[in-house]
Amino acid sequence: LLLLGCRLGQGFCLGGENNGSSIFLLEHLKARKGFAGALILTGGAMGTILATGLSAIANLPEMPAWAWRVPFICGILIGLLGNYIRRSVDETPEFMSTKEKNERKAPLLFVLTHYTKPFLCAIGIGGLNGVLAYTLVVYLNVYLSTVVNYSLASALFSSCVGLIIFGCLAPLMGHIADKIGARKVMSAGCLLTFCSSPFLFHLLQQKSLSSVFTAILLAAFMMGSFNAPTNALLQRLFPTEVR
Repeated sequence: LLLLGCRLGQGFCLGGENNGSSIFLLEHLKARKGFAGALILTGGAMGTILATGLSAIANLPEMPAWAWRVPFICGILIGLLGNYIRRSVDETPEFMSTKEKNERKAPLLFVLTHYTKPFLCAIGIGGLNGVLAYTLVVYLNVYLSTVVNYSLASALFSSCVGLIIFGCLAPLMGHIADKIGARKVMSAGCLLTFCSSPFLFHLLQQKSLSSVFTAILLAAFMMGSFNAPTNALLQRLFPTEVR
């Protein structure tokens, strides 16, 4: 129960800080929001690589049984640093200019009634975003270790490779989204995901190093092409006073 509570706490904090940081950054910018929003994802990928790498090391056969607790201790230190940063920064000028007008007693109800379509779009975007992210970051490890019979450490290191590719790819996709539009890039990402997902798992079942790497590369492209422009697009769906 304690372990479950810690994981839930980490998840809630990550969810709030990920979206909050993207809004905070993009409200300071007038241009290149797709590229900047994608850098947020690259930063998240770097943190996940660090966590996954620590997990892989902790699960090596020669490590003691208690080694998995070390990443949790690191997480506490990062949480304290994040709390300090959050308390030290000022709100964005864009937010402050609308703060006085944003005194509604039921802001969620207002969004549901006046911004129903953007609200539903945000749910759909977040849903596919989550499917792609957790497939590459979490389920790939489970699939490789339970179905393909890779060691857990090898599966975790494979996931790190995918995250490195995604972290490099996301800013490029964000830049392309600034040039041709986020919806076009994300639509292409949806089409790629729909057509190539069965092929991805077929490659994983081949159990060779080259086929697994190709599958990871494909998963990173699927995730990068759809997820990279999402921060910029979601911000444009809602005005500042209801964001």
